[in-house]
Amino acid sequence: YGSVDALYARVNVGVPVLVGLQGRADRPESRFVALVTSMTGGAVTWQAGAEAPVTERMESFQRRWRPVSFWMLTACPAERLTGQLTLPERAVRARLLDRTGQPREALLDYEALVAARPRDAGLWTELGGVRRQLGQADAAEAAYRQAVTLRPDDGQPLNNLAYQLAEQGRDLDYAEQLARRSVQLEPTSPAVLDTLGFVLLKRGRFEEAERVLQRACVLATVMPAPQRCQIALRLARVQYARGDVQRARALVNQALSEVPGLDVPADL
Repeated sequence: YGSVDALYARVNVGVPVLVGLQGRADRPESRFVALVTSMTGGAVTWQAGAEAPVTERMESFQRRWRPVSFWMLTACPAERLTGQLTLPERAVRARLLDRTGQPREALLDYEALVAARPRDAGLWTELGGVRRQLGQADAAEAAYRQAVTLRPDDGQPLNNLAYQLAEQGRDLDYAEQLARRSVQLEPTSPAVLDTLGFVLLKRGRFEEAERVLQRACVLATVMPAPQRCQIALRLARVQYARGDVQRARALVNQALSEVPGLDVPADL
């Protein structure tokens, strides 16, 4: 939901904004989407589809905008958002930067977001993920721990902290507790089962790890091939550790056939 100030902040820096408008307050079927391109002198200019641009006084525009609860959508490259962003907008930009391979830029947004919303476990979890990408293991762990403290019944931070600890090979008792709690919350998640299998592998409990990872592989058919193959490689590592070299080799070869050029660890 927007506001006149938020709309002006976007349009004033050259960022067009989509808004929902309604032709008549008593007719929801008269709703349409328009592009606001200018706000000057108490007037708003907008255009709907191929129709000619409309310029009207702010009061008239707000009467059209109010029935849709001041809905607005900013759609533009993140780098063009140079005005003052609301916190929800900054969260969207942070996720966009993260998912487009710009973790350093995303980190700045996430740090500002958790400073403004220190009780938001989801933001702490995402901050931990960005820090992990940047190789800041201790800072990532601290962020995940904060998320777990704030929301102990959320499977995502539980899973992420368990994996972080297993990757570093420490606090494995606690890592297993976290992973098992995460599995209880999300029993059909292949990523969560993979984390538990990884922890059990690190603990040397290969038979149990194999059972968990086999289930993860079955459920991972819905995942993209690269992630699915990473779980298969972990299962291959467990099978190799149990002396089942032929099955491990078959899994590695199958993964390579699915994802040519897959980065297979040297020991596999």
